[in-house]
Amino acid sequence: MPRVWRLRARIGRVFVSSLNAVDQSEQDAVQEASSQNGLRTMRQNDVDSLCKLHARFYAGLPGGKRADFGFCDLSGLSLAGRDLGDANFSGARLTKTDFSGGRLENAIFFCCDMRGASLRKANLRRCDLRGASLRSANLSGADLFEADLREGTIAERDADGDLQIRKHSTDLDQTDTGEASFANANLERANLSNMLAIRTDFSGAIMKNCKLVRANLKQADFTGANLEGADLSGADLTETDLSSAILTGVDMSMATLHQTKLDNVMTDAPVGTPMSDLDPPALDQIESHIRFIETDGAEGQPADLSGVDMRPIKLLAHLNLAALRAQKVTFYGLDLRGVKLQGANLENADLRTSNLEGADLRGANLKGANLSSAVLRDCNMGPLVIDETRRLPTQLRDANLQRADMRGADLAQAVLDGADMTGARTSGTSLDGASMRNMRDDASK
Repeated sequence: MPRVWRLRARIGRVFVSSLNAVDQSEQDAVQEASSQNGLRTMRQNDVDSLCKLHARFYAGLPGGKRADFGFCDLSGLSLAGRDLGDANFSGARLTKTDFSGGRLENAIFFCCDMRGASLRKANLRRCDLRGASLRSANLSGADLFEADLREGTIAERDADGDLQIRKHSTDLDQTDTGEASFANANLERANLSNMLAIRTDFSGAIMKNCKLVRANLKQADFTGANLEGADLSGADLTETDLSSAILTGVDMSMATLHQTKLDNVMTDAPVGTPMSDLDPPALDQIESHIRFIETDGAEGQPADLSGVDMRPIKLLAHLNLAALRAQKVTFYGLDLRGVKLQGANLENADLRTSNLEGADLRGANLKGANLSSAVLRDCNMGPLVIDETRRLPTQLRDANLQRADMRGADLAQAVLDGADMTGARTSGTSLDGASMRNMRDDASK
């Protein structure tokens, strides 16, 4: 506990030193700011001045200083889009502060009051969020790779010299629902052990190898989340919704699963038909299919992999699988780079996290397919030319393309009606002539 007190004193000295680089008028303005509950209240222009100095520091320019907002009150201020990597916010009050779209990698938010803060699409990679209060905070689409959200406390000496734990305010307003949102956020390898996350929204989040040891996750929403390799040992999952979540390699030892929803989850058990049940074997069928395509039907037989769990095969890159029948096939996480699937029937297929970079999907039927977090860079999903008068467009009606990497992909004339492209990366993507009725993306939110 005394060690925590020394940390608090050291942070105070760092804050004062960081002001030395501000010109005198700005320094006076900061020092004249009121102080409430032991926190230094800052104004928007003060914050803007320190952000400019931090930008110079980060760029290696003379006169720059690392931003230190430790034990300051920045409630309601805007730091949206700011580049504040490695900045210090320890013990700060950040209620309803706007950090949306900001670059905050390696920043310290130790024991901050962040109730109602907006961190949508913020870069929070490897941030220290131990002990932070995130009630009603919006972290949807944020990148929290290897972030630390474990417990943490700050102790201060009172008037009698005794150490007292600093506690976050419990005052609520009418807009404070209490539940934080990590929807579609990247929490890969983040540490949330012992976290209190009752009714928290983790839907669609990437949580590979995430640590949730002994976390309180009662009534939390993990629908569609990717928890591959996560550690949920000892976690309380009472009434938690894990529907359609990926739970391969998950450790749930000693976890409480009372009334937990586990509909359509993917585990290490086969989904649908196991490859081992196929006769002839899957690899033989694929080899025969390739001969059939390359000899225009003179040799081999067309393969039908509908409903088969193909995860054990791992690698199908650069194969010619044109016109393949594979409705409801499970291609989760497979290496499909450069594969030829033009005219293939992949309706309702599971292609989550698969790598289809450079693949040929012209005229393929991907209605209702799940391509969330798939790599589709430079993928050809334009129309398949049958003859001079007939063109077969690629069908992506009602497909899930959330967080897919579609940079440089060709979707000319594709049918994207009802598709979900929330969080997809579409720089350089061609959508010329595509049908996009009722399509959902970030612009429609």
